[in-house]
Amino acid sequence: VVQAANTYVQLYGMYALTIVVDRQGRVLAVNDQDAAGKSIQTAWLYDKNFASASWFQDAVAGRFLMAPGSALTGTVVEDAQPSEDVTRVYNDSRPVVTFSAPIRDTSGQIIGVWHNVASFTVVDDVLRAQYAGLKAAGQGVAELTVLDARGRRLAGYDPSRTSADTLTHDLADGQSRTPGVESARRVN
Repeated sequence: VVQAANTYVQLYGMYALTIVVDRQGRVLAVNDQDAAGKSIQTAWLYDKNFASASWFQDAVAGRFLMAPGSALTGTVVEDAQPSEDVTRVYNDSRPVVTFSAPIRDTSGQIIGVWHNVASFTVVDDVLRAQYAGLKAAGQGVAELTVLDARGRRLAGYDPSRTSADTLTHDLADGQSRTPGVESARRVN
């Protein structure tokens, strides 16, 4: 299962961690290689139990995304948030997005949960690409901001005020709203 997790991480390129837990929340497997195939230190995760984690409880209880026609139907998708586990493994405190789904045996009984932790680098890459498109269209003074449903600033990209490759991630700093941004003020 560890090899399958490593392969999954390398194929998708966006997952920092992929963790398989049993029905009691005990870790059965976790990738020990990053997306580039480099070894990472994840053995300590086997000492953790995720039974009280919201993603685990939601996956076991069947509280997951239901969007007909979407590949994410049947998956628990959590809001972006910092991950102590990713910070410890990668020394990266940017928010992550998680995707979790129950693992079922041949009779349909839940025997575990597969939990994927997507690195925020995917969002960063999208912001850079979008900005490059805007700049090519003569809109190089644009500032791009990603907010969560509560109006917290997850990421910002404004090369006119910072270096061309600097993104900001303010969620960990506890900002609740982005001052001066009309869309942030409108979030309920």
